[in-house]
Amino acid sequence: MINSTFSSDNLIHLISYPFQDPSWKKKLLIGSLLILFSPLLLLVPEIFMIGYCGHILRRMAGEGGQPYLPEWDDWGSLFMEGLRILGVRVVAAIPILVFILPAVFLIYGSAMIPAIFSSPSSTNTPAALMFIPLIGSLAGLLLALIGMVVSLVYTLVMPAILSHVVVHQSFARAFKVSEWWAIWRANMGGYLMCLLVVWGFGFGLGLIYQALNLLVLVCFPLFFAMIAFSAFYLNLILLPLYAQVYCDGVQKLAEKRAEKASLAQDKG
Repeated sequence: MINSTFSSDNLIHLISYPFQDPSWKKKLLIGSLLILFSPLLLLVPEIFMIGYCGHILRRMAGEGGQPYLPEWDDWGSLFMEGLRILGVRVVAAIPILVFILPAVFLIYGSAMIPAIFSSPSSTNTPAALMFIPLIGSLAGLLLALIGMVVSLVYTLVMPAILSHVVVHQSFARAFKVSEWWAIWRANMGGYLMCLLVVWGFGFGLGLIYQALNLLVLVCFPLFFAMIAFSAFYLNLILLPLYAQVYCDGVQKLAEKRAEKASLAQDKG
């Protein structure tokens, strides 16, 4: 079982483990190529890449192993794993879209209403129509704010949901809220720290992308190659991180339940 999730040693190991495999060049090249050609093939290759990272998560969270680079061989299993993970992400993102899409419609749609309903022959727009963009914008901003809160919750709980689905190899486990919620609550501090780490990696990746923009002027293909590699590398780090936090949550939950059982036995 993996213990101290956020120790400096574990984070350094997460960052460096992909380069410790004897065949790391070949394995990283395959994953990068899948992302590189994914837009041309309706994102299907990216599903294999996601499934590959899911295999790493399952070995760590389900079997208590260390992060490693699997072989690119069981393509059927990789596809099914990636499809499950992608499906969970899409379904979990629906509540965000429920607020964001109407917000965009209200903000931009209400701004066009005065022009649509005002008379072309009149230079004066009715006062009532002038208030519609203001009301629509305020309602849209409120929905957008709610959407941002929902998005934050999504980011917080997604590591627990994904890990639970991958460990049990069942998409239906995403809807067993009581199961993964108990694990999340048992290691709430760990998941909050995980969020900060994810934001940190995201910020760092954004800086890298900005720096890579210079490559467009020098070597156009190299720019896209570096983007694909960095995206694959980020997944190789984040999913094992999810596994570590999940392991801690499972362990802490078991300890809490054992403690409660012991107290109940002593009282009995």
